[in-house]
Amino acid sequence: MVQGPNGSKNASGGGGDYRATLSSTGNFFAPGVITVSAPGGADIPALSASITVPAFPTMTSPPPDSANLTSVTRANGMTVTWSGGSPAGFIELDGFSYTDNTFTNGISFQCSVPAGSGSFTIPPSVLLPLPAGNFGGLNFDPQVMPVSIPGTGLTVTQITFKYDYFTPLSFK
Repeated sequence: MVQGPNGSKNASGGGGDYRATLSSTGNFFAPGVITVSAPGGADIPALSASITVPAFPTMTSPPPDSANLTSVTRANGMTVTWSGGSPAGFIELDGFSYTDNTFTNGISFQCSVPAGSGSFTIPPSVLLPLPAGNFGGLNFDPQVMPVSIPGTGLTVTQITFKYDYFTPLSFK
């Protein structure tokens, strides 16, 4: 069960594997306390853990969720900006570029930055190894620090919360 400011949703499953689409539009989650709980079973006791989700930052540049490619000159670096967010959170910036539309050969990178800073410049030294072309992108993933799930016999012992903005990129 997942309970948050906008109500409760059940996650079906068994054998320790629970999955659910809580919202295909992203409107289930809101800032506040989110609690994940499960009744337990023969090998694992019932569990419950809560995570406080702050107001997340909003990506402002490059344009998030755009239908159009944003051109990036790798030698100049790329500045990512956002507004809002909690200083206690962080943002994962996952970028990539592939050689063609088969998405078989390419290079990716990952940067984790404090959410409170409002901007981060991905340096040329990170971008220059990426192949030039129109098959790139950037995922902007604000996240909350993980919270431990109490209990024994658990394989996964933490919960966290994140969401994603995506920007298609053309690397020059």
